[in-house]
Amino acid sequence: MSVINFHNFVSKVSSIFIVCVLSACGGGGGGGQTANSTAASLVMNSSSLSVVANSSSSLSSSAQSTLSSYSRSSSQDSSPVATSSSSRTSVSSSRSSSHSSSSSRSSSRTSSQSSISRSSSSQSSATRSQSKVMLPIEIIGEPGLIESVDLPVTSSANATTIKLTTHRLEWREDGEFATTYGQPNAVRPGSKGSMRLNGGAWLPLTNATVTCEKHEAQFGCLNGSYATVRIKIPLISLGSPGVKTGVNNVEFRFDTTDGISSGWRILNMDIVNSTGDSLLQNDIFEDDNPDLWTPPLNNTQDIAQGKILWQTANLTDLGFSNSRHAINGKCASCHFRDASDLAYFNYSNKSIIARSMFHGLSELQAKQIASYVRSIDLKLPQGYTRKDAGRAWNPPYQPGPGLDDKPVELWAAGAGLSAVLEDDLQMKHFMFPNGEYKEEILGANGFLNPRETPQALQYPDWNAWVPAMAIEDMVSDPTQLASSPHFTKLKTADDWLTNYRYSDDEWLFEQGLWNLKVWRESQFSDGNFVGGFWYTDRDQPNRTVELELKQTRYNLAKLAWFNLRMMEMQLKHKLQDITDRAGMMSYVDDNGVTHKREIPVGYRSWSMPNRTLFETAPHFVSDGVGLTFNYTKPGNYLSTAWYSMEQIVNGGWRAGSFGLDWNYHPGHISNTHRSATGFYNDGAIHLYRHAWSTFWLYQSMPADWTPQSFAFRQRQIGIGLDVQFSSSDEDLGLTFADRKQLQDALALAFLGVAERYSTNQWHRRTADTEALRSADNFETVDYVAHYVPPQNHVEGWCEWGYQADCYYERIKILKDNQFVTDSTLNRLVNWGLSVWPKGEWEQLRP
Repeated sequence: MSVINFHNFVSKVSSIFIVCVLSACGGGGGGGQTANSTAASLVMNSSSLSVVANSSSSLSSSAQSTLSSYSRSSSQDSSPVATSSSSRTSVSSSRSSSHSSSSSRSSSRTSSQSSISRSSSSQSSATRSQSKVMLPIEIIGEPGLIESVDLPVTSSANATTIKLTTHRLEWREDGEFATTYGQPNAVRPGSKGSMRLNGGAWLPLTNATVTCEKHEAQFGCLNGSYATVRIKIPLISLGSPGVKTGVNNVEFRFDTTDGISSGWRILNMDIVNSTGDSLLQNDIFEDDNPDLWTPPLNNTQDIAQGKILWQTANLTDLGFSNSRHAINGKCASCHFRDASDLAYFNYSNKSIIARSMFHGLSELQAKQIASYVRSIDLKLPQGYTRKDAGRAWNPPYQPGPGLDDKPVELWAAGAGLSAVLEDDLQMKHFMFPNGEYKEEILGANGFLNPRETPQALQYPDWNAWVPAMAIEDMVSDPTQLASSPHFTKLKTADDWLTNYRYSDDEWLFEQGLWNLKVWRESQFSDGNFVGGFWYTDRDQPNRTVELELKQTRYNLAKLAWFNLRMMEMQLKHKLQDITDRAGMMSYVDDNGVTHKREIPVGYRSWSMPNRTLFETAPHFVSDGVGLTFNYTKPGNYLSTAWYSMEQIVNGGWRAGSFGLDWNYHPGHISNTHRSATGFYNDGAIHLYRHAWSTFWLYQSMPADWTPQSFAFRQRQIGIGLDVQFSSSDEDLGLTFADRKQLQDALALAFLGVAERYSTNQWHRRTADTEALRSADNFETVDYVAHYVPPQNHVEGWCEWGYQADCYYERIKILKDNQFVTDSTLNRLVNWGLSVWPKGEWEQLRP
């Protein structure tokens, strides 16, 4: 299949994945089709390796302002801080709140569910100030649920806008609506949530009635990409009586469910005037503190019963059909088996109780489950408490400065939404500190810390990690699962690590890691779960839209199950900072020689050298109608988000990046601006994040690898010389000097790898014939590399075997546009001469 078609396929699959991820919005208590699975805390330890500054004090002043503008809500604070700014901080907190709210769906309305009220859910035994507004506000429960707050406005004069940071206010998106309505970014019609002011008319909150901050607008606003979105509502649209000086009553409603969601959250809010100044009384908001939460039923009997219910309770669900039905899955099917994910990401009592009732349990049973979750000991390092762990809206592993300074147990909590940059160009401050190129950061032998380099991308929240349906509900006979290869191999790895994780015998421990690797690879080697779909049979006759969607959703739920369990194993057995002992990381090169490869001591990473997360990108497993998601912003977002997440948790620094499709990873980053079919051209342009991925490609390659050893062979090595950035860079704020600095740094990283090899080490074809042309080899040493005009290029020019002329053209473009220095250009020409000595390289000298 052509590269373009493959990209289309990939993006479409990601759309389906969103269905899975967003469908699992439950805050807790529920397993089965809509239960949330947990991505717990995988924190890595390697501050000694961090070249990027570990604290804001070591950053340039411009970098500090970049991050501070994001920090409306601290990345790991329990709740956002109120502010009139549109900074990323508030975005992060709002995203998290909407996410957890959608996960918890209560069967009773606000007026009749005191036990599920927001205050009782999060602070059943704590004394709170009644004059404060507690954040987040969780509109989680049964459709029709209303939550109300009173906001004191100092002056209504010139009041223009209400600002909300929302979490999970958007619908899930899997491509089916884009297909149904024939629009590239169509989403489910209607509103998930509404609001009204001082008893006025209800206003549905949709893309038609709100606007978003620029960053979220580039990802589709309430279109389904981001979980946390900052929105602005004109006061005029709320009608009479409008805002007044003094106390104003604002109500928020959960309008309806799609069968998956249980509500939404508000992480931050403000009322501002035409100049953006806040009109709210100071210090009216209070952050909900998980350290003050207590079990709703604080006795050993109810807590013990909650644990039993978590494992065994019979559940019902609405699911994709939005109709109540019994399911085979249990709460533990789609979460960590001990429910520690809900504790780690601090889902509130309210969200857990509501989600449990969403799945058909009684209020008593729901409280027992919430009580069990509150009783879980996270075993955090001394000096750290629950509030230091995750939140439902803070994306797991969100990169940001200082993350390596925290204990490895808190890595999975991420740096928080406050670490999300407003604009991609702000990455420059972290890649080029003080505006300077440093080889120890960006060179092929350097270290561009993937955990601490912030990005203008909000990664998926925890709900997005959990399966949208349980494995038990995707197979013909759930009783056979326990004896299936996927389950037995997982049990073998779990038992082995339980017994030998801390053994003095190195072999015993490494065997446990090997067993974990064998289990993960059973995703491919052992095919389907019993009676379940896995990768779509496109030759199957009578294909229908319903079947295509079903198969895609099954595929993605299976991938989510593997991700969930891998995260669980990494956290349970504390594996994410022992990569230097992961002796199972070996490979056999083209010459049959076995090489042992270990990630250096102190580097935080999942203890898994092969694919884990990136195939979650929906484009891998979707089919038919699901592939339509490829043409949407949410689809492209999920593809790049899961690819990039693999780089963050499993990049293989100096140990080989076995787990990534490096030829597609940068391309998906480019597609955040434009889909593969060109339906839109208004998305974010991530020039520096694109370069971030490529620098890491070079830094992951061990110095002793030969060209035959590359994870995807030597064809990937030229990515750094591709001129990926648009011709209108200056319109985006990228100056020519910035462009030259970035492109020159990429060329130097390329040379840092390419210059390692002699003329005879490159993998070559035996003759320059079409029959022997391949993406994985170079032309013979006698080939005359020269310039071929673009109009004479054939399909697959650089990707499929026209390597010598492609390199010649790449270097010519760099020269003609003065994108590299003369010294770098000379080195590139010298390299070309060393590989194809008869080429016309001298014409490219400065």
